[in-house]
Amino acid sequence: MTEIKDLITKARRFVKTAELLLEYGDCDSVASRCYHAMLLAARALLLTKGVRPRSEKSTIMFLVEHFIQPGELDPGQGRVLRRAFELKQRGDETIELPVDREEATELLDRTMWFLDAIEGALGSSRE
Repeated sequence: MTEIKDLITKARRFVKTAELLLEYGDCDSVASRCYHAMLLAARALLLTKGVRPRSEKSTIMFLVEHFIQPGELDPGQGRVLRRAFELKQRGDETIELPVDREEATELLDRTMWFLDAIEGALGSSRE
């Protein structure tokens, strides 16, 4: 249980960092922090089923397989994670098309929604 709590704590810390980066105007880095916050939270949830993914891709695949397809999480959680990945990639790899403030703000809001849903599912799995 400690590992799950540590992952969620780190994910929430990444969100706080993303908020500061947004204030600073570094929208590309906001996308990266949001994406990684969601991955950490997903890993925490997967631990409740004894699943330990070895990569980012497998984390997403297992989240869909174990929680989204069975209906334990909203399909929107999968979509927001995919959007975070797209924005992170764009922010990390391009200069011509940076993540803009509107995209970063929306992603940050959706990341908090994602984390709240994961924590809700974690609460359900403990009962």
